[in-house]
Amino acid sequence: MIYFNKKKLIFSLVVIAIILLIGNTLIEHVKKPARENSSGTAKSKIENKLLKVLDSYAIEHSWIEKKSINNRNYDSLQYIYFIKIPYEIPIPLIIRDLDNEFKNENIKIISKEKENFGNTSVKIYSNHILKLWTNFIVDNKIKRPYSKISFLIKGINNLSKQQIERLINFPYPLTFVISPSNSMKKYLPEIQTMGKEFCILLNDNIDNEEYKISPGFSKNRLKASVISIFVTFKQAKEFFFDPNSQMYKSVIFNFIKDEFAKRKIKLKSINIFPYLSGNNHNDLISKFRFFAKSSVGKKKRTLLLNANALLILQNELQNYIKKGNKIVPFK
Repeated sequence: MIYFNKKKLIFSLVVIAIILLIGNTLIEHVKKPARENSSGTAKSKIENKLLKVLDSYAIEHSWIEKKSINNRNYDSLQYIYFIKIPYEIPIPLIIRDLDNEFKNENIKIISKEKENFGNTSVKIYSNHILKLWTNFIVDNKIKRPYSKISFLIKGINNLSKQQIERLINFPYPLTFVISPSNSMKKYLPEIQTMGKEFCILLNDNIDNEEYKISPGFSKNRLKASVISIFVTFKQAKEFFFDPNSQMYKSVIFNFIKDEFAKRKIKLKSINIFPYLSGNNHNDLISKFRFFAKSSVGKKKRTLLLNANALLILQNELQNYIKKGNKIVPFK
């Protein structure tokens, strides 16, 4: 015969009931997010990403219009976007960037081009639900305000071969400010082949004897240096001098200037151009943005900066171009 302890039995049943209650609660807690997320990514999030992409192309708010929709076939939508796009912006690039914004989400983007390289309808679905519909309309009459900047890059002589090659292959027009040297002479054909320009900077850092300019040299020696510089680097767009150099401060400078003038070259101070520098990466980027913004609507402006600063700004320059601004040759 089996005997039961009633108290222990009751206690055991209570414990089992509590465990089952907790288990059901946990299951419900796990299931709720799945039900809440069944509709996919929120409309507001999708719209914010669309507006973010449009802002990266400097699309003005006045070019963006929302029109109410009253169609049972699209009961998941309240309105449709109609967005004017300047003709110079390829709409496939906008769609590509929009797709990149959702690369880690369950989003499907369907685009239909109504005209070749023209008006395009884009629908964005999440979990098979239409969340956003926009029509990109190419408009030849609208234009983005822009600035035009050319870059003078100094400090090239101090870079490694790999760094110089990287700058020569930079995807934008650049003008290198170089001190006369045999080491830089060998890069001249490649610089010109890759669509870049160069200028000459006369200072106290010229090492090669055939180009060296020193206050202690005779006039014949100085003239020989001027001729060597002129013959070797005659394709230079400009010839600059460093106003902080001993060469400029000495009595020989007027003679040097006259010798170049005889060869129809006018020496100019490198300090006539604004110089971009920063205490850190963020400071440098902030100063460039200010310079770019203050240059909108004006004639081409030239900016002088160090080669290392240019490399820091590489991603920022992509954003600058994307907004319709232009990087142009110095000459």
